[in-house]
Amino acid sequence: MKYTLMHKNHRTLDVEIDTDSSGIVAAGDVYCAERIPVGISVKDGKPELQELKAW
Repeated sequence: MKYTLMHKNHRTLDVEIDTDSSGIVAAGDVYCAERIPVGISVKDGKPELQELKAW
């Protein structure tokens, strides 16, 4: 399923979560790179998927 990660009332990025494992399987559009959780790198406009999964 697709979800939007929020930071308070601000859209941050879209993610796809596997309903069976509850894990993030893909990162989508980034709306506000400044609000992505600390420790997650953004390269070429996309967050690093492995760092996002670990978060």
